[in-house]
Amino acid sequence: MPAVAASTTLMTDVAWVGIGGSKSRDLIQAGTQGAVQNGRVQYWAWYELLPDFQIVLPLVVAAGDKVSVSLTEMSEDLWFLSFENNTTGAAHYQVLEYNSKYTSAEWIQEMPTVTNRGGERLYAPLAEFGAITFTDGWAVVDGKRKSIEDARGRAVTMTSREGRVPLAIPLQLNEDSFTVVRTSAVPSPAIFVGSGKRNRANPADIVWSRAQ
Repeated sequence: MPAVAASTTLMTDVAWVGIGGSKSRDLIQAGTQGAVQNGRVQYWAWYELLPDFQIVLPLVVAAGDKVSVSLTEMSEDLWFLSFENNTTGAAHYQVLEYNSKYTSAEWIQEMPTVTNRGGERLYAPLAEFGAITFTDGWAVVDGKRKSIEDARGRAVTMTSREGRVPLAIPLQLNEDSFTVVRTSAVPSPAIFVGSGKRNRANPADIVWSRAQ
């Protein structure tokens, strides 16, 4: 769980693992989020079943914690979420119902979307999280357990939507682990999501889309 640098500017980042979403609109995912707004830093654990919104889990996480997350399909459309905080010993387990097309398995550090008070979605600036390391990454492919490397995983560099400036860069994959490093690029202002012209958002008008 990387530490989010304190700032008066709205910034956030999420780390997650998930199934689907690469070539389809379905995605079952779970992970952690760090955010800072008006100088206040927050961390939480969550899961999300697209197209539904993020659901916050009753599991405390903090900067520096090591967590383990897995999604296992027990039977058709029935998934078991295991979320463990290895640092504190706390854990959360839950059964989820979801239909997946299994288009991909993903290990992601991401710049998420948030909502403003009018319900409009926006990209928030990516937090200056330093670095995060994913370890023991594997997926079941055609009935066989495979590491990220054996499953022919591909690295993806996160870039800004304006100017394509690198924001977060994955380093070399070591079979089942890799590190993502935040660059020194200055975060862009929050930008509305949608077709047509992209307008900058007023950070004071933004609230987190967190279901309690």
